Amino acid sequence: MAARRAFTTEFKMQVVREYLAGTTSRAALARRHQLSPDQIVNWQKRYEAGTLTPAGGAGEQAGLHARIAALERMVGRLTMENDLLKKAAAFIPPPRSARSSMSSGPTSSACDGGAT
Repeated sequence: MAARRAFTTEFKMQVVREYLAGTTSRAALARRHQLSPDQIVNWQKRYEAGTLTPAGGAGEQAGLHARIAALERMVGRLTMENDLLKKAAAFIPPPRSARSSMSSGPTSSACDGGAT
């Protein structure tokens, strides 16, 4: 299966503007850029709705920086919790062996079979 192609927002806007200028048909434009005519229609709808904007806008970048900062805080918190749990594990006594118990004591060994 072929990999999906990714187009920059600037390229999409250029194609839509060229189509809206009326200098060429949608089919000819699609052939020249090896696109589907339906893709140009989708880009045109987004362009007219105002959702096809150049990447890296101030609002988008501010949102990404806020997300990165939140993730860095989470990594720091989890690292501190992990270190604390490692230190606390050193103070927890190991589990007692299954061979001894408080009520019966350690298991006895088999006797010789004779009384002395």
